[in-house]
Amino acid sequence: MPKTNLQNYAFTFTAGGLLLDEILSLLDYLIENRVNELNDAIKKNDILKTNAMASRVRIVTEIRRRYKAVDSWVWTFLKNSNLDEQKLILFFVMLKATPIFFDFQSEVILEKWRSRDLHLDKNDVLYFFDKKTQVYPDIETRTEATRTKAATVIVRILRESGILVKNTINQPQAADYFWNYFIKHDEAWFLELALLPQHQRKELMDNYED
Repeated sequence: MPKTNLQNYAFTFTAGGLLLDEILSLLDYLIENRVNELNDAIKKNDILKTNAMASRVRIVTEIRRRYKAVDSWVWTFLKNSNLDEQKLILFFVMLKATPIFFDFQSEVILEKWRSRDLHLDKNDVLYFFDKKTQVYPDIETRTEATRTKAATVIVRILRESGILVKNTINQPQAADYFWNYFIKHDEAWFLELALLPQHQRKELMDNYED
């Protein structure tokens, strides 16, 4: 399970949302461990559909950060999955790569889900930031505009991944084989943060065969 520390409790993820299209367009580089070639690759505008070179560099910097947070099996799994599964895989990557996102999912989304308080919007994220300033005072040094952008991006990621439908927390659906892949790679914690109920998690774990 990802560990939180002050050094990486940052807002760098605001370079984009799930970055599904961008990551898929660069997926061969990730699978083949050629991330050092990405800066050269994006000089061709047909790879990332963003005109400004500075924007492409920010996106690639963020993709590289997420790439380093997970094991290599993730990218092959991503390539062989359907669209809805791909969104969930990149949600998993975000949880691994971004402690502030992981903490929000585990401390706010999961608790709301358990209590059936299913409404969520940007204000819930901003309130979470305010509470976290007691532990991570660096958050308080961020401008209001930066915090608002970060909150907006978090809500966007939740919607893109299927955890949030409009402003309602939702349990995404996937086949057993999909969840078994995380069990196989010792990432079973993800099932709970993907909002699978306890009985379903237990059944998957009990029936899992390597």
